[in-house]
Amino acid sequence: MPVNANSTHCTVSAIASYANLNQPRAFGEQEPVYSSSLIVSKDDVTSNARIESAMRAAYEAGLATLQGRNPNPPTFEEVTANGPVHDGDVKKPGDAAYKNSYYLNAKNRRKPGIVDINKNEILDPSEIYSGIKVKAAISFYAYNKNGNKGIGVSLDYIMKVADGEPLGSTISLDEAFPDDDDDFLS
Repeated sequence: MPVNANSTHCTVSAIASYANLNQPRAFGEQEPVYSSSLIVSKDDVTSNARIESAMRAAYEAGLATLQGRNPNPPTFEEVTANGPVHDGDVKKPGDAAYKNSYYLNAKNRRKPGIVDINKNEILDPSEIYSGIKVKAAISFYAYNKNGNKGIGVSLDYIMKVADGEPLGSTISLDEAFPDDDDDFLS
């Protein structure tokens, strides 16, 4: 899905992390949402260009919202200084999943469409986990709430492209329960 100059929507290749896609999750006192951190390789020139273009389109479309009652609207750089795109090498140093990558946190109150490579709906929740390789259809929007101004990211669709290394596990099943554990139940 290429981005035209006025579109706030784009499709990016990513790895889904913190994938709350099967059930909505509440963070603190907030309303439950479906969400995922989308990890995009810094080497993925196409996805990164789409993100930049869509963010700029959202900024332009949302200038009145961002300006509020202030006669001078904030600059694009001011609005995006603290997100929505983060440098994984800076924000998550030492985390191999985020090395040489950018990430953005996308969410939606409504459940995003979740499909396979053939656009068939994925019904088995075990198919969707942190670490899968995806194409994510996202859209950007401007917000100005309680003095906080910025660009947010809405998660519209997830297309599972391939399985990936599950994120978050510390040991394998065989490491947890070795076959040669003589002290088991003794």
